[in-house]
Amino acid sequence: MSKSPPAHVYALSPSDRLWAGGDFDTDQAYMPAQVLALAAVALGDASADDKRWARGELARLKLTDKDNPLYAALATIGDRPALVPRASWPTWYRSTATATLFVRTTWDEHAVWFVAACAQTDGLDHRSPNAGNFVLSRGAADLIVDPSPYGSLSTLTGNAPTVMSRHLPRNYVPSQGAWGKDIAWRWATQTRGGVAAARCDYADAYRFQGRKTDVPEALRDFVLLPSADGHDASLVIVDRATTGDADRKMYLRFRVPAALTLDKAGTGAATIGDARVTISGAGAATIGRTELKDCFKDGTARGNCDAARLPVTDYRVEVPGPEPRAVHVIDATDARGAATHSPLSGEGWTGVRIGGTRDAVVVWPTAPGRELAYRAPRGKAVTHVVLDAPSVAHRATVSATADGDACAVKVTAGGPIAATPLIVALDDACAVTPDPEQPSGVSAEGKPAAVPARQRVRRSGCCGAQSTPGSPIAMSLVLLALLRRRKRRA
Repeated sequence: MSKSPPAHVYALSPSDRLWAGGDFDTDQAYMPAQVLALAAVALGDASADDKRWARGELARLKLTDKDNPLYAALATIGDRPALVPRASWPTWYRSTATATLFVRTTWDEHAVWFVAACAQTDGLDHRSPNAGNFVLSRGAADLIVDPSPYGSLSTLTGNAPTVMSRHLPRNYVPSQGAWGKDIAWRWATQTRGGVAAARCDYADAYRFQGRKTDVPEALRDFVLLPSADGHDASLVIVDRATTGDADRKMYLRFRVPAALTLDKAGTGAATIGDARVTISGAGAATIGRTELKDCFKDGTARGNCDAARLPVTDYRVEVPGPEPRAVHVIDATDARGAATHSPLSGEGWTGVRIGGTRDAVVVWPTAPGRELAYRAPRGKAVTHVVLDAPSVAHRATVSATADGDACAVKVTAGGPIAATPLIVALDDACAVTPDPEQPSGVSAEGKPAAVPARQRVRRSGCCGAQSTPGSPIAMSLVLLALLRRRKRRA
């Protein structure tokens, strides 16, 4: 953020609230935009465009800071501010430093906004053990939120998946641990057709100090399928793990800042503002609530804490081992809620069909192989997303023929189409059109600046967040001089 403003831009929700990505302590889902982060760009060694954009954001958001007036004043000096050219930027961004993925369907205020993280906890300050955590908003309506309180050491305070480990101490389970080294996005993309997909591998989250993980597989796949106008979307979440024992379960929860209701089919639903969120899955779901505001109450097991700093209700599912599997679809629509979905399956494959928000299927093989064959309903423009497609060098070939009211699709390893994951469109004649990746917003950052050696800094308050050089009197004199100088120049 000290080099250029893209991280700030992508981390803002459609209502201009900021994803914190770690500890903060308010009763709001997100932070207000931070003046010092933008001032750092305007005052640093960023490019001329980045500096103008940072000043433009300061002006657009009308940001001020009564505690640090010097920096805010200095940030206004220089070239005239300019609005960030959002409409020309890609709609996804992947932060390497924090392993956070930002996706939006459009750049208008009605966009669906999706943020997910897949970071190791070891060595990261103010981060919970929550690889696979995510949030989802539709315009100004925050639908799935992370209400984790400050200092949470539990996976269950957010929306990340976790499984029971026998390695971790009793007080830590069933949460992820803090010693993992190989927790990462295995792939992430957004296509020119707007489909976003990513895979978080968090199996190493159950390493304990020097002992290797006792969870050989733990994956969470996200597939975001937006409507044509980008104002609605269906989010498909596929969770898979190998635990080895039936009593070593997978624990899932999706936290909603409103009262969820559960129908007879097990679908949770809530209306928030002008939006509706529905959560559907094949497991036996329950609705949960917590009265805990933090995880520091005497007797609270750190790995089982589900505290929330703001009121939420949870859609909760526990899936038995030894190979827990779960598929959930979360729909973000207008208040009328027009989304539909149904399971698909066949010999050697399974999946889900999506309708209403987008005509799409998401499928994956039940066993790896050099070829995958499946059937899916025909339509004018049906998006096909294939997870774990057969591939050579992450490439595959897709062919399809009409078979009654369906397309018979064959995927073979090697060929012209990217396969991590494979994303194509099929028309009513079953003709295949690849949906290639669009460039990531990370390209707007340019080459990052070298990281300076860590220096000892005298801190005041938490992490020195409010410490400033010089005395208030000195700052006021410098500020007065700057303002007088600007007045003379004017």
